[in-house]
Amino acid sequence: MRFNGCNASRPKSSRNSPFREKDTLTSVNKEKVREYIGQIAKEYFSYRNANYPKGLYEPLPFYSSNLPAITSKGKAYDENNIMRVSDQGNFHYRFPGEKAKNIEVKHVLSLNVYPSEKLIEELDKFSLNEKNLFYKTPDKQEDWFKMHDPVTMYFANKPTDEQIADLKKFVSPYIRENEAKKDVLLGEQIANGMAILKYPSIVDVQKIKDDARKLDTLLSKAIEVLEERKGCFSAGAFYLLEKRVNSMQKPLDINA
Repeated sequence: MRFNGCNASRPKSSRNSPFREKDTLTSVNKEKVREYIGQIAKEYFSYRNANYPKGLYEPLPFYSSNLPAITSKGKAYDENNIMRVSDQGNFHYRFPGEKAKNIEVKHVLSLNVYPSEKLIEELDKFSLNEKNLFYKTPDKQEDWFKMHDPVTMYFANKPTDEQIADLKKFVSPYIRENEAKKDVLLGEQIANGMAILKYPSIVDVQKIKDDARKLDTLLSKAIEVLEERKGCFSAGAFYLLEKRVNSMQKPLDINA
């Protein structure tokens, strides 16, 4: 899997300290970098994490009580349409054929849905028809209820209006509302329970580091540390980083 030029498979830093030996930061500055990292992580998980009541969805007609048993296995719809599965990082990645594993991801689409085998069949067929995407689902049943976006779809190109219209039709019966009954997904809300984000390119990440450096070199350092740890940023994490840096760039309104 390739993510808009980002090498997501490169080794992550295994050192306990986020700082290199050559860093000349003072202990106070290192603590500030750690503080930024903590703030960024806390904000991300505050958006990502959820607590949906399972009992609310169990009575629904298409609810599946052990969906990971389904998503963990590939499925042949016919000899030319075979979904393949890769188990990585607590998720089942479902690919419409081997070639789909090599697409370069440039956009992601998040779905706030409840677990349903019927939904997986629809997503499989959509993926097999379009070819230029793959998607992931949690590898544990309980994790479907612990995140707002249990399904993430990865596209080689920005989804077309036609693709989005097709998705809306078959996904809408499985959309769930969060406790506050408002949109909770990151990015452009294209429908209730559906949001789209551009995957950050290497150029995008460099720009946000440069912009952050103009505001606070320690914030830029924190972003560099996070990038080294992860190998690359997810679309959601980058969206929040960009939002944070852009908000810091806004001039003070003296008339406010």
